[in-house]
Amino acid sequence: MNFHVTQVVTAKRPTARERLHVALDRLAQDQKAILHILFWDEQEPEEIARLLGRSPEAVSRLIKNSLAALRASLEHDESPSTFANVA
Repeated sequence: MNFHVTQVVTAKRPTARERLHVALDRLAQDQKAILHILFWDEQEPEEIARLLGRSPEAVSRLIKNSLAALRASLEHDESPSTFANVA
């Protein structure tokens, strides 16, 4: 008797937490810092501006740009082409 066994290889998709860590690692240092202060230290933009010696407008722009970069990185990871070469 000959048995033909087909091996199925499944790629483990990264968890949301893993994807977030990878996306955060891709950000510029100032983007990571501003998001850390905003979300983990739970500081308001006005307080962040004071802490960093920047204007509130500059901090608001940095927050907006940082969130956009993070979102773009996460969306890139979800695109079908990201998993196209997975065997």
